Amino acid sequence: MTNLDYLKSKIGTIFSDNFSTTGASLLIRIEEDRNKAWYQECYSEHANVSGRRVDGSKRTDKLYHPQPGLNTMSIAQLERCIIGIV
Repeated sequence: MTNLDYLKSKIGTIFSDNFSTTGASLLIRIEEDRNKAWYQECYSEHANVSGRRVDGSKRTDKLYHPQPGLNTMSIAQLERCIIGIV
């Protein structure tokens, strides 16, 4: 299986990255002929978006929200920036 085939098999999967506000993005589409990958920032599965800590007290740290909208990058950039598939 080539890298491109592997990436295509992961469409619809959240991946950890090193460039988004939340550290996680959803791979939406890969267009091989245009050398483009489409993704959207999303909350990571480990994100606490409730505004409360485990003990129920209010969070005092900054809560990062995903930037709205679709984003694109080249397939080579995508291969370099993915840290792991969730």
